[in-house]
Amino acid sequence: MHTSTAGDPVPLAELTPDRIAAALASGGPDPDGAAGGPATVVFTSVAGVWGSRDEGARAVAHARLDALAHRARAAGGDVVSVAWGLWDLAEDSGDARRQGLPPLEPRLALTALGRALAGGDRDLAIADIVWDRFAPLFTMARPSRLFDAVPAAQRALEAARGPDDAEAADRTAALRRDLAAVPADERPGRLLSLVRASTAEVLRHDAADAVDPDSPFKDLGFDSMAAVGLRNRLRAATGLRLPATVGFDHPTPRRLAGYLLAQILPAESGTGHPALGRLDELDAALAELPMEDPRRTGLMKRMQGLLWKYAAEAGEAAEASGDGPDIEAASAEDMFALIDRELGA
Repeated sequence: MHTSTAGDPVPLAELTPDRIAAALASGGPDPDGAAGGPATVVFTSVAGVWGSRDEGARAVAHARLDALAHRARAAGGDVVSVAWGLWDLAEDSGDARRQGLPPLEPRLALTALGRALAGGDRDLAIADIVWDRFAPLFTMARPSRLFDAVPAAQRALEAARGPDDAEAADRTAALRRDLAAVPADERPGRLLSLVRASTAEVLRHDAADAVDPDSPFKDLGFDSMAAVGLRNRLRAATGLRLPATVGFDHPTPRRLAGYLLAQILPAESGTGHPALGRLDELDAALAELPMEDPRRTGLMKRMQGLLWKYAAEAGEAAEASGDGPDIEAASAEDMFALIDRELGA
């Protein structure tokens, strides 16, 4: 059996070259010697497979062990590499449960290990995963194809995307009609009530009154799981395409209610043209498309073309009035931007 030492938990953002070197040094014995010998089992963690914000050093050590096991198998060794989820031991597992990774019961974990040794799998991850929680959180910041071949993960992601475009548009239109039917000064309060009620549900409060409308969501007890839950509830109620980070982008219930009002009735937000209310929908649409998706590239090129077009028109108007840019006073950044615009770079 091979495993790395536990080491100190080092968040990913705090990793330094020295800490990485220490993690590699604690990575356990080299399984290369397994060639021609009995079966060798390498114990690692899922931190080395899909990463962990708070276990950056452990992810480094375990990814090293997995790589060494792969090399040993290529040399003819019988090496089983198992990346484990959290085991149900004495340590606190509250955060992991909320993120969709409940701890493994040890007897079931050992049964899974026995099956792995008896079967043909030699490189696997064993974890208890609640996909409808974990998958949306894992892809909250950016899309990922890591779990494309896992049907349960794909079903969870599909459900998290919310209603289809036609249904979402119907919900938004219905809410817009409802808001238009009440006095303008009551509309922010209607949406604030919706946000407070949804927040109370996420935090499992008995009533919306327990949610202070001007307290930051983080102070109310929000984490990434709560943020996704709030987004899902508001999306279902409004039909709007909302990013998973909407609760952090608009950090209090009152400010979030104002944002929703600007999306549903842009003219009521006091921010200008109603088209402004569509920009966040475009932002959300881009965030959901994979980097390699040609639709994403097409949208970005179209947006850049519109930006250059109207920026150029504004510049020509300014030059005609004598208010154009002073080339001699322009900074290097100004000059590069001008070259980009003129050459279409």
